[in-house]
Amino acid sequence: MIRNTKLYSIYNNKCPKCHQGDFFITKSPYHKDFIKMHDKCSHCHDLFNKEYL
Repeated sequence: MIRNTKLYSIYNNKCPKCHQGDFFITKSPYHKDFIKMHDKCSHCHDLFNKEYL
């Protein structure tokens, strides 16, 4: 899969802006705390905001 694409970021849970920093705290989707997110990207420092309905 080609790096620096939206599909790569979605599949590998990476930052939607820089495609390098991790989005979630844990890597495994089977971990009980999988939905916990970082506050900001470790690479580009973009803030991750949760969207509420």
